[in-house]
Amino acid sequence: PPSKAGKRLKFYYATQAAVDPPTFLFFVNDPLLVHFSYERYLENRLREHYGFLGTPLRLSFRKRGKG
Repeated sequence: PPSKAGKRLKFYYATQAAVDPPTFLFFVNDPLLVHFSYERYLENRLREHYGFLGTPLRLSFRKRGKG
């Protein structure tokens, strides 16, 4: 993923948080580093790989909690 302000975006893990509409929750080091174009890229890959063609998807990015 592209970086912003010298910091690199790190993905820790992702999960499907809801089914209707399909919602994916990504845990990252800093949600502000996720560029809209990279979010669109992830959405397109999810559609392509898991067959969500024509289905509205929600992507959410959250800072990983410690512990």
